Amino acid sequence: MQKSTPRLTFLNAIFLVLLIMVTATQVFAALVGTNQFLVDETQTEDGIETASNQIHVLKFTAHGRRQKSVEDYNRLKHFGKFIQFKHQKGCLNVRAQVLKRDSLTKAESTDADPCTIEKGLWFDQYTGNKYQSDDDVQVDHLVPLKEAFTAGAHEWSPAKRCVYGNFLEYKDHLKLMSGPENASKSDHTPADYMPSNSGYACDYLKSWLTVKLVWKLTLSETEVESIQKYVDRFSCEKKEFAVSKSEMNELRLKAQQLESKCPVRRRK
Repeated sequence: MQKSTPRLTFLNAIFLVLLIMVTATQVFAALVGTNQFLVDETQTEDGIETASNQIHVLKFTAHGRRQKSVEDYNRLKHFGKFIQFKHQKGCLNVRAQVLKRDSLTKAESTDADPCTIEKGLWFDQYTGNKYQSDDDVQVDHLVPLKEAFTAGAHEWSPAKRCVYGNFLEYKDHLKLMSGPENASKSDHTPADYMPSNSGYACDYLKSWLTVKLVWKLTLSETEVESIQKYVDRFSCEKKEFAVSKSEMNELRLKAQQLESKCPVRRRK
């Protein structure tokens, strides 16, 4: 006698769908809690990519467990000084190039050394002040080197860290600011530092998240909570926290291409 196949009832179907949804949620939560979690903005589970091909960086909340490096952070050892890439013409290093790029007037070099920018007119977005001497401003990594190191750069190759320390392709990656304000910012995240110029707060938060996402650096829970708090406090337009996917991919590609042009000394 041929056995009859039981039919799947309507309630059974609903139960099966709910079971699949719960299982998928648990798997995603497990991924977020591991140090292997890297944002892939092609996956809708991350809540980043929209149908309009815009990446909303405000939704980037990849905590990830931060592994302690096998060695303590050392600026010169892990990132080196400001350099001049092998393919660049002229004699200006990256610091001098930022001074030249961001001067509101024609930047002037010293009489003794044409490779050193001495005078210009620089607007510090962090404070809202203007400066005319290079002694009054410093070139700041928006996401500090030590924070980058802790958030994932300790696993990078020396060449990739070299590029991160000298990346000019995204204008907000390296910014000018006054010495005292840079000392206040130090290696802090938005959880412990916000610009004294409140008019720059929203742009600062967007740039911070953009840098983190471009380089796939993790965020701490307090970092994410603080960013969300300040977005509300300063009434930031959330629709402004969007970057095109093509721009994101282009920045990553340029960073990768620059690795071969970074003058990194190989360890013997």
